[in-house]
Amino acid sequence: MARLSIQYLVMAAVLALLTRVWLVQGVLVPVVVDSGSMADALRGPHRDVSCSHCGRRFACGLEWLPTSGLAVCPNCGLQTNAADSNSDRPGDRLLIDRAAFALRVPRRWELAVFENPNDPAQICVKRIVGLPGETIEIRGGKVFVEGKTARKTFAELSAMAVLVHDQRFEAPDGQGLRWMAAANSRWETRPGRLSYARNPQAGRASSAAEPQAIDWLVYEHCQPQAGGAPQPGPITDDMAYNQNESRRLNEVSDVLLQCRLAAQGPGGVWLRAGDGADTFVLHVDVSSGRAELEHNGREVASASLEGNPFQQPRKLGLALADGQLQFAVDGREVLAHPYEPRSVSMDLTAQPFALGARDADVEITDVQVRRDVYYLPGPPPFAQSGYRLAADEYFVLGDNSPVSEDSRQWVPDGQVYKRSLLGKPLVIWRP
Repeated sequence: MARLSIQYLVMAAVLALLTRVWLVQGVLVPVVVDSGSMADALRGPHRDVSCSHCGRRFACGLEWLPTSGLAVCPNCGLQTNAADSNSDRPGDRLLIDRAAFALRVPRRWELAVFENPNDPAQICVKRIVGLPGETIEIRGGKVFVEGKTARKTFAELSAMAVLVHDQRFEAPDGQGLRWMAAANSRWETRPGRLSYARNPQAGRASSAAEPQAIDWLVYEHCQPQAGGAPQPGPITDDMAYNQNESRRLNEVSDVLLQCRLAAQGPGGVWLRAGDGADTFVLHVDVSSGRAELEHNGREVASASLEGNPFQQPRKLGLALADGQLQFAVDGREVLAHPYEPRSVSMDLTAQPFALGARDADVEITDVQVRRDVYYLPGPPPFAQSGYRLAADEYFVLGDNSPVSEDSRQWVPDGQVYKRSLLGKPLVIWRP
């Protein structure tokens, strides 16, 4: 009886292993990303570059290396040496969950693995943006479904957003500095840290007829310039991964600010976001946790955090994207306000974000500015009329839109059918 039980256990273990190997592709035979069409979420063969000015590391696709040997850092905007081939890396390795879509349908904005419509022997990884039966358009860098902007959750936007500036890495010589304060400001800026010390007299001033003014620290974006110093200007869809690509850059209005914030005192902190036409100001009372949002000077939403919410550092996120303002704390969205942007052809500002403080001690670290993916339109006829998906079709796009081959090029005869879906990335290992 004991020998029979052992045999059953061995057979069950072998069956479980075979099932796992079948359900999870890439366990025995590696699945390796071989292109940069999904950068930076997934990287193909690339070169790791460490900026000699600010120290920030970034990836350059091997197929897009700069011919001069000098790459432009996406963080400080200065040129740095990218000629060291010893830092070349293979593409990311994936494990594919083949059962992911067996019990449910794919969701918009999630990654999917499928057979290439033009070559079924080849598998592709893209992001699903169009679901069966929908009409998909791309206008102004955004995806439209049935004529309406396809909005993302805060978590989805955070997963896709492209790094524009990381305040932890700033050039010691002052070039590329982004956070600017007035001459008499109480803000102090150092690499990796922004701090504000309240005025001991602020409590008395706040009870006077004229309240103390908000002290603003403004982010001013600087566009990288090959061979020169960065110049102030709106955020664009420049991709550091595509160093040798030559094209007209597009200004991007959909942006995301993330940081860790700790604060004490009776006053408040402010977060401001704007695109040149619409301005949002979020005021958070430090002691009570009350958050109030104004849109172009009019209060439109509010939320309540627990009392004294910032005694310990909290991760904050403020997103202005897809026609909505989102505020998140520790990754959880606590406030959202959808709106209709005033114009899609506005003159964008070089100052999309600002941080404000009054009558509070504030410490801010891990400050990052990111932008949403800017999707380029496909060729005719899709660019003019959009694309209507059948009941078993999906529309997929690559995050690295300028170099991605996806549904924009495959229509009208290269649709991704439901039967072509193989699963979704389960584990991403970056060598």
